[in-house]
Amino acid sequence: MVWGSVRFGQAVHSPLIPKGEGDFLLGLEVLEGLRWASLMKPASTVILSRETIYPSRVLLEKEPYPADIPASLTAAGLRVVCIDAHSIAMKLGNLRLANTVLLGALSTYLPFPAAAWLSALESAVPKHTVELNHAAFQEGASAFVAATLS
Repeated sequence: MVWGSVRFGQAVHSPLIPKGEGDFLLGLEVLEGLRWASLMKPASTVILSRETIYPSRVLLEKEPYPADIPASLTAAGLRVVCIDAHSIAMKLGNLRLANTVLLGALSTYLPFPAAAWLSALESAVPKHTVELNHAAFQEGASAFVAATLS
C-alpha cells in the first residue's frame, strides 16, 4: 500500500488531510477507496480504478472481501466514478501508467490547465516514457468524461 496526499489553497497549514475534509480520492484499487473514504467530505469525488487486489487476510479466508465497494461509497454520500485504469495502461503497453491515467481523470476537475499537468509529467517521468505518459493522461481524462456521461 502506498498513500499520499496533496493540499493546495489559500491557507494550508498541514500536508495531512483531516478526517472529513478531502475533496478528491484516487484509488488504484477499489478497496483503497473504501480504506480512505473517511477522509472525504460529503459529496466529494472518489475516482477508482476497477482493479481488485485481494489482501492476504482475504486470500487466507480469514475475512471476506467487501461486497460492491463503489455502491457502499455511493451510499455513504460520495460521488464515485470507476474507470479501468489498469486496462487502459495495459493497452498502452505499461501497467505503471495506471497512476497517470487516474491523474488524467482527476485533471478534469482541478483548476489547472492541461499544459501544466503535462509539463509536470515531463519533469517527473523518465524521458523515454514522456509520450506514453501523455497518452495515458489523455486516455484517463477521456475515460473519466465517458464514465460520468454514462
